[in-house]
Amino acid sequence: MVKFKESFGHIFFLHFEWIALAGMLIAVVTIDPDSAAGFCLIEWTGVEHCPGEGIGRSMSSAMRGDFVRSFQLHPAGIPAIIILTIRIGSIFNRNSKMNNNKEYHENI
Repeated sequence: MVKFKESFGHIFFLHFEWIALAGMLIAVVTIDPDSAAGFCLIEWTGVEHCPGEGIGRSMSSAMRGDFVRSFQLHPAGIPAIIILTIRIGSIFNRNSKMNNNKEYHENI
């Protein structure tokens, strides 16, 4: 069995997802909710309607405290923030349990 302790693969496994999700939440704060620019890859291919159209601006409005506008832009914006935050917390919880579990370290 390959030992992953303190290897790049182990560190990547423990930290990549929460860093990516936290980066996404930070990026959402920097988006101007009034901008018309979209980042939908589906729209870039020529399809007129993107199912996620406005979710980034919705999340940005919610992060700024404008919940009514957030819901108007996209009803899934506020739940998306909650889900991402819960996921980041669950990753920290998993990492904490793995760091405190001697049996896990012995079996890696």
